[in-house]
Amino acid sequence: MEALLNDKTLSDVTFIVGGARIHALRAILIRRSEYFRTMLTSGFAEGQEGCREITIGNTTPEAFKAILCYLHTDELRFPGEHLMEVMHKAEEIQLERVYEYAVGRASRLLSVHNVVTLFTRLTMIKRSL
Repeated sequence: MEALLNDKTLSDVTFIVGGARIHALRAILIRRSEYFRTMLTSGFAEGQEGCREITIGNTTPEAFKAILCYLHTDELRFPGEHLMEVMHKAEEIQLERVYEYAVGRASRLLSVHNVVTLFTRLTMIKRSL
């Protein structure tokens, strides 16, 4: 299923995230996520027939691709450097399992020495996105 992610030939939707183009399959997204089901099947512009490109804000291309990879494969894999962005976007689009995984991973990384740095980084991410 991961091979289907970012396959230009088979994809039927392209997300524009921070200038990057990420290809996906609507059917998988609709089945796996209430957020995408609403987005892609409702009266929103993204759900209209013929809408093939959707701009996504409030995240980085790497974090959004990690979320799409999860939706396509049911596996959570991403470098720690994208942890805060993945956590923020997963919370925003209500992917509880991804959010809880990211929170758990972040809590294992927290120490007295880095808690302020991580909190500041998350605050900056929320403000900039």
